[in-house]
Amino acid sequence: PPSSIAAGSTGRRSGMRTWCIGGFVAVLVLLTLTNALYQHRYYALQLEAVEQSREALSLELQAYRRSREAEHGSLESCRKELAVAKQEVRDLPRSLQDATVRWQSDRDELLAERDTLRSDLE
Repeated sequence: PPSSIAAGSTGRRSGMRTWCIGGFVAVLVLLTLTNALYQHRYYALQLEAVEQSREALSLELQAYRRSREAEHGSLESCRKELAVAKQEVRDLPRSLQDATVRWQSDRDELLAERDTLRSDLE
């Protein structure tokens, strides 16, 4: 009988130990799964934030490119206006000379007309 008591208690201990180890493993599995779910959620939120940031930066880059293109277009129109102004400045002496010749001929005509009128009055 004492040997049967010792054998029974060893069997109970072995069964309890198995249950404890099984419970401990189950708790570890649950903790691991919970941790994995939380990490998945955390990194999903991080990825979403990065995607939103990337999208905002992409929009900012597009706006910057549009402004550069507009500035380039404005620069091109300024260059054209400058070329026209330079041509006008180059043509100015010729225009002044033409105007001077025209005014001189008008003056000569007026002087001739004046002289004609003076001679008619005398």
